[in-house]
Parts: sequence; C-alpha cells; structure tokens
Amino acid sequence: MTKYPLEGGELVEYTPDSLASIPVPPVFLLRPVTERDRRRLRKLAIQEGLSKHSLADLRAETLTGLQSLWSEDVFAAHEGRLRSYWDAYDQYEREMEGVDEPAPFEHPDTQQMIELSERITRAWPPLLKKLADNSEYDETWPKLIASIALAGWKNLDLRYERDEGIVPLDCIDQLASKLIDMHAEVEGNLPSNLPFIQVLTRAIQMFTLGKDEEKNSESPSKSSTTPSTSRKAGKVTTGGKSTATPSTETPAT
Repeated sequence: MTKYPLEGGELVEYTPDSLASIPVPPVFLLRPVTERDRRRLRKLAIQEGLSKHSLADLRAETLTGLQSLWSEDVFAAHEGRLRSYWDAYDQYEREMEGVDEPAPFEHPDTQQMIELSERITRAWPPLLKKLADNSEYDETWPKLIASIALAGWKNLDLRYERDEGIVPLDCIDQLASKLIDMHAEVEGNLPSNLPFIQVLTRAIQMFTLGKDEEKNSESPSKSSTTPSTSRKAGKVTTGGKSTATPSTETPAT
C-alpha cells in the first residue's frame, strides 16, 4: 500500500463487519478530518454540480405542478388535502422523534395522496429535475466524503490512488464493485453493497465525531441503513408508470 503524508493525527483502522468472517478481511485506513477537509468537501460538491432540495421545496413544486397541470377547481379541491396530509405527517414525525419503535404512520388519505403525488411528479418536469438532483446528491455526497477520509487499505486486490490528496471517484466506484464481489464470495451471501455502505458510514463518522469518538466508535450495524426517500410519507415518488397528463380533469384519487 502506498503511503502518503498526512496533516497530523493517527489513522483509524476499520473492517466492515459484513466481511469480518472471511479469512483475510480488508482493512481500511481512515485519517483524521480537519477544518481544511470540511472546506474541501464543500468545494468538491460545487465542482461536481451537486444540489440538494429541501422537503419544503419539493412540496412547493408539487403544488405548482398540480396548479399548472389541472384546472383551478381541481387545484382548489386537492391543495388542502395535500397540505393536511403533509401537516399530519410532520406532526407524526415530531411525536415519534426519539422513539425506538415508532408506531406506523396512519392517515385516511395516505394512499390517495401518494398516488396523486406520483402523478404530479411524472408529469411535471421541474419536480422531476429536483428529485434527480437529490438522487445524484445522495449517491455522490458520501463518496466525496470517503474520497477525503480514506487514507488507504490493506488486504484488498485494488490499487489505492490519490490525486491532489483526494481518492478519485472512479477509484471509489471500483472499490464499491470490489466489495460487492467480496461479499458474494462469503458462503450463503448474495451480491450486496452492504460492505461499501458500511465503509461510507464509517467515513462519514470521521466527519461527524470528535477525536476521542473516532477511536472508540463501533462499526455500523448490518441493520443500520438509510431509509429511501420514496418510502417517507409526504414526499413525492417517481416509481411506476405515469398516468398523469396536463388536463383539466380531476386526478383519480
């Protein structure tokens, strides 16, 4: 493994628990994060053209789409239903904050509002673009963090590279593919990106934890996964075939 000069501090060694059972598991070296690294991360995000739209922005664009695609009567009939549904979900989130096993969200309009949101999303290009921006951000942002925090690796048949102090994103993508293959080689396992997700999670911890916590933090649990935005009630989704068309007809809800 090629060694590179660091800005100071000890490296943290990490092995994903999903690969810990193999005879010679990979070991990842993560370096301490500095304020300079945090500034660099923001610069990299700008260079990659990443943008993240808030839930409030997505909801506002959903209403704009509803108003633009259907008549004023239809908009008047459904705007209040959407807002009421979103308000109910926001209240649910506040009440369930910190609860280990929250009760499922229930609302009489859930299915109808999800279907309506999907129809608007498929037919309204500005909303689709915002969702595409968020999808690109969610996929790329953790990789940028890893490109800064990863100082090397051992027991892995993949060349570690750095360019101006940053692991290139194509190298990060090669790492993802390699870890998927390694996970599939474990008896009883199917191909999975779980090891890569765990490495990304540990890299993110280097940015969010204090120095003492960096050494003592545990590896992420197999069950600790980031929920998909399409599953979160109140957010528009893009799955399935669209039936929405610009018209004055009442949406089928």
